[in-house]
Amino acid sequence: MITPRTGGLCFIAAAPLFWLTWFLMPEPGTTNAAFILEAIAHQRSRVLLSALLQTGCAVFVVLAVSSLPPARSRLVTAGVVLTLVGALGNAADAVYHQMAYEMTAPDVDRIAMLPVMTRMQTEQVCLLVPLLLSFFPGTACLCIGLARAGQGPANVGRLFATALAVGLLGAIAAVTLGISPRPMTLSALALFSGALGWTGWTMRRASSPRSKHSLAL
Repeated sequence: MITPRTGGLCFIAAAPLFWLTWFLMPEPGTTNAAFILEAIAHQRSRVLLSALLQTGCAVFVVLAVSSLPPARSRLVTAGVVLTLVGALGNAADAVYHQMAYEMTAPDVDRIAMLPVMTRMQTEQVCLLVPLLLSFFPGTACLCIGLARAGQGPANVGRLFATALAVGLLGAIAAVTLGISPRPMTLSALALFSGALGWTGWTMRRASSPRSKHSLAL
């Protein structure tokens, strides 16, 4: 059985993997099929590494969540459910990235792949997006719920709020000023990942024998 202490380590491991997953992708959140094929063709090794890290992140998140005791609050329960759904979405998204890697191989006709990639980024992505997006509110609910239970950092909610604000500002700047949202998006994801890792660190400390002994005293 996985202990909360080990679960904390899994959250700590998942945090940088999640950020690196999107850092290695040419343009996070892009759905333009032609651009994706062109960009990935020049960075295939990075995309493959991104897919592998994203899969690893999903595994660590599932292991971390499975280490938690039965939830005593609705917030934690909702967070557990949505986080697990989000982990499933991350694993599925990694398969998308692996497929894009194979579709841009030197021996593959990229023009012939364009209609397939277009459908994957329009019709088929509708199945993936709800799963993938569940990870963000799910992780926030889980970490904030754990903080209220004394198993997470007290100010983690502010970090999630800051991440959301930075991400929204990046999206607004992209629409109004026509600039790339990548720097702001990666900054928001860094804050989000930091909150996840911070929660894992606090979980690890809160479940250590020394901490329990101190509380008993």
